Amino acid sequence: MLAAVRDELERDPLSRPTAYWVVVAARGAGDFEGAWNAAFTGWIRAGSQPEGRQLRIDLDRFVTQTLIPERAQARTGQRLDARPTQEEIAALTEQWSALGQRWSEPDVKPGD
Repeated sequence: MLAAVRDELERDPLSRPTAYWVVVAARGAGDFEGAWNAAFTGWIRAGSQPEGRQLRIDLDRFVTQTLIPERAQARTGQRLDARPTQEEIAALTEQWSALGQRWSEPDVKPGD
């Protein structure tokens, strides 16, 4: 799936569904860094699209509820069934929020 959505994103870099699914597919393949980078890229690209607000909402939900906890566990070497450290989650949440402060319109920020 990851290869297919990456190919589609290369063909159509402004595809909102593909921007979302490349994040999900990378996470599913265990590529947390790739998923994180794709989420950042999708967030930034969504800002230039007329209907990008919904993509930002969907990315924010996936990143905050799924990707941040799993990435925190992976970065600290914890098993995925263990609870990640609060410090690592806070650091990743701050990075995600900083993205919103830099690239968002006032009414849609990560973590809201």
